Amino acid sequence: MSGRLTRAHRREIENKTHQKINLDDLAKFEPDRFVSDVNNAPSAEETKEKEAQQEEEKEESDAKEKKLNKQQKESREQEEVALKGKDEESNSDESSEEDSSEEDSSDSSSDSSSDSSSDSSGEEDDLDALLKKAQQALASQTASIMLEKSNSDKINTKLSKMDSGISVAKELYFKQVAGRAKLVPEAVTLVNDEEKVSPKATVVLKPNKDDKQLNKKERRVEREKTTGKAWFDMPKTEMTDQVKRDLQVLKMRHILDRKRHYKKMGKRPDPKYFQIGTIIESPTEFFSARINKKDRKQTIVEELMANDDLKQYYKRKHIEVQERTSSGGKKHYKKLKAQRQWAK
Repeated sequence: MSGRLTRAHRREIENKTHQKINLDDLAKFEPDRFVSDVNNAPSAEETKEKEAQQEEEKEESDAKEKKLNKQQKESREQEEVALKGKDEESNSDESSEEDSSEEDSSDSSSDSSSDSSSDSSGEEDDLDALLKKAQQALASQTASIMLEKSNSDKINTKLSKMDSGISVAKELYFKQVAGRAKLVPEAVTLVNDEEKVSPKATVVLKPNKDDKQLNKKERRVEREKTTGKAWFDMPKTEMTDQVKRDLQVLKMRHILDRKRHYKKMGKRPDPKYFQIGTIIESPTEFFSARINKKDRKQTIVEELMANDDLKQYYKRKHIEVQERTSSGGKKHYKKLKAQRQWAK
């Protein structure tokens, strides 16, 4: 076996070790050591026998464990039974001791009563009275305990009677006739808007008035009454004379004040949907941007006409416009002619 490993050696090693070995890997190992290890390696039959022995040992250990568990369970059950028996015996002993103590107390009371009877008759009466009181107290206690137990077992289903204020015969509009529920004709009435309701009727019904289907024009008119859901159904305002004047003033706002300049409104049509309100100043603007109560008016035109300075300004501007527009006409020519005559 000295020298290099051959293919025959490789087959023998593979049969014994049950593993594949490449020829390239054989050159890495020493042949003498490798072959000796292979010869010493156990065969397939030996390995099978060892596995069978291990399985048998495992089965035996499992069986032993099962037996031990059963024995432990049985011992525990026996201990529990013994403990229960001891508890019952102790309870019975306690009850017997109580009975014996009662008997002893009764014997002692009888002895004492016999002794006292020999001594004096007054003491016997006192003892009898005390015994009677004790018996009565015990009887009352036992009765109260029994009552508490019976009340706890039973539920009190009795309820106090209450006056509902409704008489079934008069107020209800259903009656049972031959085991069937029927309406009372006097209790339910169908009434129009103009008709009167009878006092006997408990239920009053009115006929449903379905809305008539509208035409296309009628639907358009209904839509034009409000701005729609996008603007919270703002209604259309009525165009009164005061509102028209205020809109005209707003269109000519660039002429109102000579120190302020606004964007011209132009020839826009009057708005259909708008609302008029008053601006409430904040408390910080009490002295700077607050209008006095005497200067406050209902409309914009009234506020403008109440100011004397503005009235003079509007009058002067009005005269200037008239002179500018009327120059070159008949009135202008007559005026010039009169001036010449006065000059002569």
